[in-house]
Amino acid sequence: MADGRGEADEREIIKPPLRSSVWKHFGFCKDGDVPNKSLAVCRICKGQVKYNSNTTNLSNHLLRRHRIWLHFIFDINIVLFLC
Repeated sequence: MADGRGEADEREIIKPPLRSSVWKHFGFCKDGDVPNKSLAVCRICKGQVKYNSNTTNLSNHLLRRHRIWLHFIFDINIVLFLC
């Protein structure tokens, strides 16, 4: 679900080998031996977020649901937790 309210079941969540710091908070569920790459799973709340080859939905989930803002300056990933 794109709103982050869906929850992943107890399947294994794997970390994708990608560069964005958003992947520290997300992974993919495995369906058998193959990861399901259409839905990313939040490691904080186990919510499912639709993944479309970019991390916009994932970043928005972190900001709106967990008040975590990811900021990218000169290829340095900075994570801010908003109060």
